[in-house]
Amino acid sequence: MKNSKKVTAVLLAGTMSFTLVIPAFAADVPSEKEEVVYINLDAEGEIKDLNVVNIFGKGEIVDYGAYDSVEMMNTSDEITQKGDKISFSTDTDRVYYKGKMSNKEIPWNISIRYYLDGKEYSAEEVAGKSGKLEMHLKITENEECEGEFYENYALQASFTLDTEKCTNIVAENATLANVGKEKQVSYTMLPGKGIDTTVTADVKDFEMSAVSINGIPLSLNVEVDDEELVEQVTELLDAIEQIDDGTGELQNGVTKLQDGAQGELKNGVNALQNGAVQLQNGAGELKSGGSSLSSGAGELKTGAASLNAGVLSLNSGITEIQKGLNQLNEKSPELKEGSSQIYQALCQIQDALDGVSSSADQLDELVSASSRIQRGMDELVNGASEIEQNTSFEAYKAAMAENGLDIEKLREGNTAAYQQLDEVIRSLNEMIGTAEKLPGIDVTELKAKVAQLEQIRDLFYGNNASIEGTEKYLTALNSNMDSLMAGAVQLRDSYAEFNTAIEQLADTLSGMMYQMSELAEAVDTLVEEYQKLDNGINEYTNDVAEIVAGYFLLSQGSSSLAAGSSQLVNGSSNLYDGTTELLSEIVEFYNATGTLKDGTGQLDEGVAELLTGIAELNEGAGTLKDGTGELREKTSGMDTQITDKIDEMLDSITGGDSETVSFVSEKNTNVDSVQFVIKTDGIEVEDTGEVEEAEKTPMTIWEKILHLFGMD
Repeated sequence: MKNSKKVTAVLLAGTMSFTLVIPAFAADVPSEKEEVVYINLDAEGEIKDLNVVNIFGKGEIVDYGAYDSVEMMNTSDEITQKGDKISFSTDTDRVYYKGKMSNKEIPWNISIRYYLDGKEYSAEEVAGKSGKLEMHLKITENEECEGEFYENYALQASFTLDTEKCTNIVAENATLANVGKEKQVSYTMLPGKGIDTTVTADVKDFEMSAVSINGIPLSLNVEVDDEELVEQVTELLDAIEQIDDGTGELQNGVTKLQDGAQGELKNGVNALQNGAVQLQNGAGELKSGGSSLSSGAGELKTGAASLNAGVLSLNSGITEIQKGLNQLNEKSPELKEGSSQIYQALCQIQDALDGVSSSADQLDELVSASSRIQRGMDELVNGASEIEQNTSFEAYKAAMAENGLDIEKLREGNTAAYQQLDEVIRSLNEMIGTAEKLPGIDVTELKAKVAQLEQIRDLFYGNNASIEGTEKYLTALNSNMDSLMAGAVQLRDSYAEFNTAIEQLADTLSGMMYQMSELAEAVDTLVEEYQKLDNGINEYTNDVAEIVAGYFLLSQGSSSLAAGSSQLVNGSSNLYDGTTELLSEIVEFYNATGTLKDGTGQLDEGVAELLTGIAELNEGAGTLKDGTGELREKTSGMDTQITDKIDEMLDSITGGDSETVSFVSEKNTNVDSVQFVIKTDGIEVEDTGEVEEAEKTPMTIWEKILHLFGMD
């Protein structure tokens, strides 16, 4: 079974599709026609004038409408207006006449408000201004208008913005398209739906073309195949019937279980309790024997452990002595080498003192050079401090702000633009998917526009990635500058101490010059005596090597004794572990018999609870049977209800299959189509220059239609 609804997607543009009509001959019978309602609004949405263009085929024409005036548009045929009846005769295949109306309610309340930098302005006041612009569009139902146009007609509202005057355009839930240097912002409203939305942009010398709003009946051809869904619902209903039948069988089975659970089950539990008592008594005797065996094994393990501890202590001491002797022997070459180096150093000091010569001028030069280094250290710290202050991300943002760029607003703007473009792209792709299913619609150019929007979206995303990368780099650099600054300060402070020491050393050396000869004599004596000490150290290291070689044999014997003692401990320990494990298993067995005994008692109680539970189960099975019966009763006819609900949902989306009625007069009962074409005034800076009046020439039908909107 297929459930079909007529719902045809029609592009909500300002174009009109006209068809040939059959002329009417009866004098007062309204002729077949089409109506196009042209509504001019001011830039804030208030109605300025309303004209209806009526379209007929040739013949004797009769029409109705409470017009203020009527006018033929493409012929010179004489037109007659008597009250609300309009009549004329024409031989033209397609004839147009215009009727002007002043007291006619339209189906929609339309309001456009303008805010610049948060302050509201009229359309005249906002023209030519610059700043952050917000345009608030609101369309609601006009309950004073007769007929069901609001419920049955879809609208498309379009703003056209000059991108040289308007930038950073944001319009939530709108379709944005580039048309040359202009950006077109379009909103689509389904039948019975209004809108309350805002378009924002940064504007300079703001001007804007007229806002265009077109209204036509929306009808889409969509087939909803609910056959599979209804089949599944039918299967569900069959399953509910089977569940209801099964609960009846369950109730019968539970009753039989309750009858069979008495008597024999209770006797079996009593016999099991008696056997558990006897098993526990035997396990108690086995437990006593296991305890004695475990005690003897424990004493053996303790004695072996004490013996092993003594042997290990002896071996450890011998090993430590051996290590000490080895380390002492290993240090002998270093001791000899160190003593030799000391002797050579003393000789170098001796030679150096023999050739030492200093002067006050050299000391002054040393102090002066150190002071210059100190000043350089101070300049280094100041420079590092300045670099630290200027390498932070906050300093970078401040520098960019001085040049007119707010980094955080740029990042927020990029994020907002990226998210909005992503939503626009998603909406366009959904529209493309829908349009591709319709015959005769080419979406190639729209796909190309989507690709361009994706590139722009990726550019905003990349711009934010660049900002975040700069922030991470400067943050890391600034954190490293902390260490550099600390090191520079420490270096400066340390060198200040060194510089002070140099100045003190210079003062000290000035007074020590005359004592250098006495120091040289003392060093000569020290060199002579240390040569004797160096010879004694060489003899000492040779004696240590001989002691190490002899003590090695004692260490080997101690290691063998420790290995044998360790084996004895392992054997006694394994014996103890085995008896302990055996005793543990015996205890577990004894405890298990006790648990078994207790469990048989609990089993007896559980059997009683089981019988109670079976009785409750029997009662629950009866309740379940009542519930499944009620479910079976209430779900009967669900398949028909689902089909009706699908019809209701489709009607709410499409506006229903309503008959086309005249906007002008209910007497016009032969109307093929009614369209609404609405335009506001544009927003322009007033031109004070004088314009020469052009020579008037007769207007074509299309020029007359444009004239209805003041676009001639």
